[in-house]
Amino acid sequence: MFSWRGQFPVFKAKGFPKSFLDSAASAQKPACVLKAMDRFARAHYANIRRGVHSLAEASTAAYEQARQAVAQFIDAPCADSIIFTHGTTESINLAADCLGSSLFRNGGKFIVTSLEHHSNFLPWQAAAQKRNDAGAAFEVIEASSGNRFDMAALRAGIERAVSARSKNEVSGPIVFGIAHASNVLGVVPPLKEIIALAHRHGCLVLVDGAQAVPHIPVSVCDLDCDFYAFSGHKLYGPTGIGVLYIRPELAERLPPFMLGGGMVNRVAEDFHQTTWAPAPHRFEAGTPPIIEAIGLHAAIDFVQKIGFEKIMKHEADLTRYALGKLKNIPDITIYGETDGSQWIGGIPARIGVISFNLHNIHPHDVGSILGAHGVAVRVGHHCAQPLMKGLGIPGCVRASLGMYNNQRDVDCLISGLNLAQKKLL
Repeated sequence: MFSWRGQFPVFKAKGFPKSFLDSAASAQKPACVLKAMDRFARAHYANIRRGVHSLAEASTAAYEQARQAVAQFIDAPCADSIIFTHGTTESINLAADCLGSSLFRNGGKFIVTSLEHHSNFLPWQAAAQKRNDAGAAFEVIEASSGNRFDMAALRAGIERAVSARSKNEVSGPIVFGIAHASNVLGVVPPLKEIIALAHRHGCLVLVDGAQAVPHIPVSVCDLDCDFYAFSGHKLYGPTGIGVLYIRPELAERLPPFMLGGGMVNRVAEDFHQTTWAPAPHRFEAGTPPIIEAIGLHAAIDFVQKIGFEKIMKHEADLTRYALGKLKNIPDITIYGETDGSQWIGGIPARIGVISFNLHNIHPHDVGSILGAHGVAVRVGHHCAQPLMKGLGIPGCVRASLGMYNNQRDVDCLISGLNLAQKKLL
């Protein structure tokens, strides 16, 4: 583990926090990612698919190799099913807009769970509003009991949400959006079972994998999802690049999201009709994040070289250690399961995202004292206001772990929380 930490230059930087526990917001970058991007920008950069000179051809090849690496990383059936975007948010917006403008012309329903990040909530809400005249609807289904994931509630919610179709009250498709791992509770739901349930009810399923891909292996084929979205910057890669997997047979039915260069097959001679390039290019208008794709490729290679078996064990052990320490702090409320030892199907039942509040102390005050103590955490509603409402709180403190964290980081958090209670109570 310590050799992993040593590969992240930021931890040697002067003035850097002694305990960085904010990887769920954005992870730090290993030297190999920074070097790969710098090397490409200095000696190999050119715009892609635009020229026949050697530099353009080499740049195009490197970009497509990155796409192939992503496909292999999430076990996609082919590289053409991988769309490069600028992040998870754009990926979900792309899916929502394309579905809403094509398959929802005669109505339909978008459903999400109460645990979702705003990025897997607002695009579906907006898509339904745009198609409201056609009878499109948006619904949030409960997926928690108290502050824990509740599979029975989720199952009942899906069945209730789709029951209108059998009564001929809703025509058109139903799209279900769900996070692979909660950015607040840390829970990893039994996603394969949930997707199978949704498919039995005729739903298309989009998975928000932003919090999952740095911590657990992903196979979109095994999950059998229709869409899968994630960001590079949480996977130890650069900001400005994201991924949207689209099931190949579905991608051919969807129109483009943005219009511009690189995604046109042919403009008709009368200039009044245009045909689009096949996937993935029809979804990548304009100059894409080329350098960032190179960085994402390097990040994937870095993670795969270490191996998820080692990453999961280390993070699960550290999560269990952190939960054990936190539970001993007086007057603390931890949201989500406090047992970090459960594994399901070879995967931890929760990632190292731990949210909590100290009684009678505002989370922003806790975060400020921790920051002064050299501990970096996140505070607020974490872009999950529907979940905060369900928990009955305005916000909370979130400590999140990455592969580079260790027990010393957790001990610094605990001493900082003890300090906060002494100062503010």
